[in-house]
Amino acid sequence: AVVGLVAIIGGVAAGSVFAQAGRGAAPAPAARAAGAAPELRQVLYDAADVIGMLRTPEEVDRLASMNYWATGTMVSGGRPCKVVDYKASVNWLLNGMRIDYTCEGSPQRHVEVVKDGLAWNEAEPGKGASAAPAGAAAERALWLWTLPAGAIKAANRAGAAAKVAVQNGKVTLSFPLSAPTATMTVTFTKDSFIEQVETRVGAVT
Repeated sequence: AVVGLVAIIGGVAAGSVFAQAGRGAAPAPAARAAGAAPELRQVLYDAADVIGMLRTPEEVDRLASMNYWATGTMVSGGRPCKVVDYKASVNWLLNGMRIDYTCEGSPQRHVEVVKDGLAWNEAEPGKGASAAPAGAAAERALWLWTLPAGAIKAANRAGAAAKVAVQNGKVTLSFPLSAPTATMTVTFTKDSFIEQVETRVGAVT
């Protein structure tokens, strides 16, 4: 669970369809036919708007990078790790991400990086690079796209391949990822916040 300060740095993400939709551009859920899915462009617009991704009068995606801090438990080296001093830095323009953390009860610092299909570890941020385990690049690339803003960006990149549906009364959005090769399904709340992100790589979810 994220519990710390989130710092956002602006930048331009080109090619969005957000400006094609807008506030009030589509009928409210109650006005649509019962069970009918909303339009793709409106789903993308609402999801981006509700978390503050859209800026300028043209309402373009200006979220290029962010830092966040977190607590909780993750898997590190195949073992559960209750994280201490976890910080992540994301840059969607560079398709890169760095996480920096230690596990409770261990003095070892973990700095794990991914960029454009490449992955490596560092002794400290930007220094002491070493090889990452096999398969780390594909696994870490998912870090970028399973964050709420990352999932919205990935759906927008998928274009017409993104499909909107209504399942159990909730709007869902499914689309392919190209790097890594996977399928992502996003479930939204009634207020357009992302409730769940599910990623399937082959037969693994």
